Amino acid sequence: MKAYVINLADRHDRMAFMQSQLEVQNIDFCRIDAVRPDNKQGFDSLYNSLTKQGLSRYEACCALSHYKIWVSFLESDDEYRLILEDDIHLAEDTAEVLHALSFKGWKEGVLKLDTLNATVTAARSVEFECNQRLISEIFTTHSGTAAYVLSRSTAELLVAAFANFRYAVDIEVFDTERRQLNMIRVFQLSPACCIQDTLLPGSTLFSSIHERQDSEGGLRRVLNSKIVTSIKPIYRLLYSVLLLPLGKKRTLVRFRG
Repeated sequence: MKAYVINLADRHDRMAFMQSQLEVQNIDFCRIDAVRPDNKQGFDSLYNSLTKQGLSRYEACCALSHYKIWVSFLESDDEYRLILEDDIHLAEDTAEVLHALSFKGWKEGVLKLDTLNATVTAARSVEFECNQRLISEIFTTHSGTAAYVLSRSTAELLVAAFANFRYAVDIEVFDTERRQLNMIRVFQLSPACCIQDTLLPGSTLFSSIHERQDSEGGLRRVLNSKIVTSIKPIYRLLYSVLLLPLGKKRTLVRFRG
């Protein structure tokens, strides 16, 4: 499965970081030039539509960078496409996971390969297993578009609705409460095989993206306070018991390198 890596033209450090990881695992990849406010690459009309809807200029450009890949995907003969942002760490067996997915032929919804260390409501049934990593459908929000596999049918839905996006691209794809396209099925690889650099100790790849719509970072810091963290496992267990008759469970999606 070929990887499409979104990268700003002046972020050679990030591309070198990604290239070294992908080459070690012999993962075929293609660099995609990220859209930026001073170089909209012919997407001026869509950019204006998004900013009028309330997206910041950086959110609009991030969304357009993903849109650019979705459109090229639909112009190809591919049945699915792997999309990566340029600040993720890959697990050592990522290539094996991708090979298994290619063999299976993933053709429905969107499959999230990364994690924000989030707890989600997931199906108890497993769609697929590889190297003790499970794929299950999830039903609650798990934001971030750092690493995901997209099916052709889902790309068609996203492209058709794109001009009306009111939120950042990760919200429109993965936020079950705010996104427009509630019919999209989202699946999660757990443990995840990708994680953003900023979520690991000793982060070195500073972000070029600013002006986030909401304060998710601040909210996450509050939720991860010592007191709340200590009761999360108990809450997760009790919630899972309540979800049992629905064939669902609460699960913490961790990264396993």
